Amino acid sequence: MKGNFSNILVGTLALLLILYLGKALWMPLALSGLCALSIYPATRYLEQKGWKRSLAILPPLLILLILFIAFLILFAWLINDIVHRVIELWPLIQQSLDQLSLQIEASLNISVRQQIDFLTQQINKAKDNAGSMLAFSLMQTASAIVYLVLIPVLVYLMLYHRRKIMQFLISQIPEAYQQVLPSALQKAVYTFYRYLQGIFLVYLLVGILNSAGLAILNIPNAIGFGMLAALLTAIPFVGIILGSIPPLILALTLHNSIWYPLGVIGIFTLVQYLEANLIFPLAVGNRLQMNALAVIIVMLGGALIWGMAGLILFLPALAIFRVVAEEIPTLKPWADLIGDKPDAL
Repeated sequence: MKGNFSNILVGTLALLLILYLGKALWMPLALSGLCALSIYPATRYLEQKGWKRSLAILPPLLILLILFIAFLILFAWLINDIVHRVIELWPLIQQSLDQLSLQIEASLNISVRQQIDFLTQQINKAKDNAGSMLAFSLMQTASAIVYLVLIPVLVYLMLYHRRKIMQFLISQIPEAYQQVLPSALQKAVYTFYRYLQGIFLVYLLVGILNSAGLAILNIPNAIGFGMLAALLTAIPFVGIILGSIPPLILALTLHNSIWYPLGVIGIFTLVQYLEANLIFPLAVGNRLQMNALAVIIVMLGGALIWGMAGLILFLPALAIFRVVAEEIPTLKPWADLIGDKPDAL
């Protein structure tokens, strides 16, 4: 028993190392696999209606691309609306920044000239790093473009050759478990759909809470700012900061009181805490039939190994593993450990 656990532990560590070192390969494959799972039922339905497989894949794949493009358009619209709002209020923003500078001079004994010199130094440092930052941005943009082209192709090929992939997977497991694999994978597809529902519910609730808090503080376009901040929370650590900057600037500009910007910070901090420790584990963990501890651990591990992509991909991957492990007696203890059944003790 002890040796079996040691083998599993060593294999798990080796797998994590392979995932980390080969993330440039495994990340697009994993994302493509999840996208293929999401449109497989629609593809299967069209095939049952008499469509050839090569054609049945195209409509669901096109719908998936349209939904993704619609999300990008919504995100761009929110950004554009915020920029226009800041431009309209720029005189007030400049006035508020001048007042803030005088308050810093009065309270911290830092003169306006010293503040200007400090900002000038930071701007010069940013200019010095502009070349590397531009190169990094171009590299990330090029990678995103490659992904946009490559992932739909991978999704199409995975669905087209899914029978070969299934036969290969079946051939790699003991004969005693070969009959349970197809049904386990069908359950995995259903589990992934529940994951998508949970993710949608999380960001909807976070957006509603953000918007309600900003509306209470009388921040203009509270819904737009709240929803944008909800979407940006998908970016670990810096997302919530980016989402809070525009309403924070407006709070400083429109309200002659320090309590309003402090209120914005308090709202986003509270909602972020609730999202990480209550909303996400409950909304997603319950739908995946996984306990909150397993959800939080796999989110942290995914972020360490693959960054933002790990937050998105590792959780449904673990949920699929749980579904398959329930059908295999030797892996059943792991499924019980991850699952949401109450403890007996």
